[in-house]
Amino acid sequence: MPEIELKLKQASAVLGVAPKDLQNLVQFGVIKPRRRSQVFWFDKAGLLRAKVALYLKESLGTSTQVLARFTEALLENPIRCQRSSVTLLSRPRAGQQPVEIRVPLRSLAQEIDERLPIADLSPDLPR
Repeated sequence: MPEIELKLKQASAVLGVAPKDLQNLVQFGVIKPRRRSQVFWFDKAGLLRAKVALYLKESLGTSTQVLARFTEALLENPIRCQRSSVTLLSRPRAGQQPVEIRVPLRSLAQEIDERLPIADLSPDLPR
């Protein structure tokens, strides 16, 4: 399968989010897609990174700075990305229960694969 590269509008259609939401993740440094000629390009790894960031944002409702750190920590290791899920545990104070967050990496990646044909229906043409 050839390497895919999608513009922001196409990527947002594949991810099922508004282009503005994806643009905000880029603008605040949560995700860092490749940039050529003033255009952001999303490959498959970039789509997964965005999907995980959106999942964490929805689950945690956290600030973009914390969201960027979580996303980077989860996806910095390629071996970890091949797992079906990754679990984050907090370091609680003595006597408190840890907070556990399970990120279903494999199902998020499968969802991207299923929605990739939508990119052809959403051409990102210049204005």
